[in-house]
Amino acid sequence: MENINKINVKDDYNREYFIKLSKSIVYTAIGIIIFFIPIKLNGQVLNLIYHISYKLQSNMKHFIEVCIVFYLIIGMFKEILKCNLKNKNILIISRIVALIFLVNIFFGSKNGLLGNDNVYLLIEEVVLNTIIVFTIGVLFMPFLEYGLLELTSVYLNKYTKLLFRIDGISFLNILVYIFTNPFCGMFMTNKLYREGKLKEYEACNIILNFSILSYPIVIYICGYLNINLAYAITVSTTVLILINMVLSRIYPISKKKKSYYLKSNKKNSYPKKDKLKKIIKYYLSNSDSKGLFKAIIDNLEESISISINLIPNIVIFLYIGQIILNSEIIIEIIKILINPVLDVLQVKNINELVGFIIDVFYNTIIGINNVDKSISIQTKILICIIGILSCTSISTNIIYIANNKMALKINIKEFIISYLLRINLIIIIYIFIAYLYSGYLI
Repeated sequence: MENINKINVKDDYNREYFIKLSKSIVYTAIGIIIFFIPIKLNGQVLNLIYHISYKLQSNMKHFIEVCIVFYLIIGMFKEILKCNLKNKNILIISRIVALIFLVNIFFGSKNGLLGNDNVYLLIEEVVLNTIIVFTIGVLFMPFLEYGLLELTSVYLNKYTKLLFRIDGISFLNILVYIFTNPFCGMFMTNKLYREGKLKEYEACNIILNFSILSYPIVIYICGYLNINLAYAITVSTTVLILINMVLSRIYPISKKKKSYYLKSNKKNSYPKKDKLKKIIKYYLSNSDSKGLFKAIIDNLEESISISINLIPNIVIFLYIGQIILNSEIIIEIIKILINPVLDVLQVKNINELVGFIIDVFYNTIIGINNVDKSISIQTKILICIIGILSCTSISTNIIYIANNKMALKINIKEFIISYLLRINLIIIIYIFIAYLYSGYLI
């Protein structure tokens, strides 16, 4: 009788193991297809998240606009009902102003209130694209959590640690930035940090130095500037690796804590032999019991909560940001900080390049659309690389990190210093590569 019980227990274990393994394989395959496999639909080669987003915007735009305004109203009343209203006055006023702007943009005359037609167009586009892509991406993100994180981590940890001082589990996170958008990437970074899978300096390193442009926008930039896409990606990847080897070891990353947000019992495992077999066994023995549907609902709830805070940030930051960055004082300060490097390296079209560096800190698409196409091809390529690798802008990570739902904290000073260091390094490394390339051709 005892032997029969042992056999039954063993059979139950094997059955449970097989079910877990099968779910892991199926869900991982679905996640890869949704996030990372470009599919051609309606003449566009994009991943499924973007195809779904564009379909929703074309068929349900007005409904989505109503939902966004509803989110803002909910957020405003939540703040009003909180205690210590004396300390919340500025926040509530900003929510009211953002609500008025959005109602005017979505349902009103779309002009007069903002004083600049380009501003309301930008706000409308950023709000709609960001919220839709962000929500869809976050909804599908649980499909990436069924062993794929651990699998990529175990094979790449040695290289990511050596080059960039980040855990191998970050690699999949970086791919989400590239193939989806920075908001989905930062959601994942914050989640990994909050769950104790990334240290503070690693999470900050990813947000400051790896939140590069998503692939669809890279295609747009290369098409607008008439630059070969494969060439732009190859050069940008080379420059990215070189600059991040430096930036991951200096301020502000060097000053961040080398500790976890919380101590987790599930430590990252990195076997040296039989990696695939051991990592599968490790994942299956440590996987959460929470089902896929529950994980999706939890992510939906969190994405709505983040969006309630994110939408007014987008409106206010973009409106105030365009006023600040159009200031002559800002332009002169940037010239003082960038010009010495440009003069030494004899970069052409300095005024156009400095103008772009200022614009791209505000918004990449605005910066690209303001580029004079008659400038030299060398400067065009440099602008393309800066656009792809700038990693910092008011319309992306600065807005998101200001969200009070973020466990990870980065201040504006760190963003600005990191941005200026990155721009100077990009220029130096690109000019050096271009010089070697030209010399080789000669």
